[in-house]
Amino acid sequence: EAPDLTVPPSGNGKHQIFRRDRKKGKNLLVTQKAGQIGNDMSLRPVISRNGRKIAFTSRSTNLAGATGGFDQVFWTDLVTGEMVRVSSVNGMPANSFCSDPVISPDGNHVVFSSPATNLPGAIGGGKYGSYIWSHGDTGVESIGLGPSDEAPDNHCVLASVSQGGRFVSFSTASSSWGFAAAYVPGPNVYLRDRKHGTTQLVSAGIGGAADGSSYNTAL
Repeated sequence: EAPDLTVPPSGNGKHQIFRRDRKKGKNLLVTQKAGQIGNDMSLRPVISRNGRKIAFTSRSTNLAGATGGFDQVFWTDLVTGEMVRVSSVNGMPANSFCSDPVISPDGNHVVFSSPATNLPGAIGGGKYGSYIWSHGDTGVESIGLGPSDEAPDNHCVLASVSQGGRFVSFSTASSSWGFAAAYVPGPNVYLRDRKHGTTQLVSAGIGGAADGSSYNTAL
């Protein structure tokens, strides 16, 4: 495992990520590579069920590649020491801010949102899309897709992911998907089955459209 540290070896005034073992009463510095702490701000940590794998956002350039001056999403395995910049395409970082990472219970899948235009299936126009990364993959996959795999016409955010990464949920105010029971102007909550390529409206009201916005999904 990474060194057991109560405080960074040499503080640089930047936010760092720690994991707390409540049973042992010990802190583990997460945002470090080869003994060097992250050289820029790291925030929004999320942790797997067993505490071994963590995802977070960071602008640090000395953890797992360039960040382009934007918050990128990173994933790390605290046992093997592996660290990956999740928000990448063809080895390049996302060209805009990435936010709201969520990790699956098994720790092998991470979802996040970004308005970056160089990620697959980007909506464009400054609108946020939702994406998933799975351990072993070299890139990310767009998950904010309609029933016919069409892109939304509005922000797609606040994604969540199930154990194993098959199911993802997200919130969007997209009005182009043709769900008769969708609240307009939204947002609504949807469930995506990645195995079968289907998208289901979740936030439907009894007998029709919900009468208000729905968001903050969880699986």
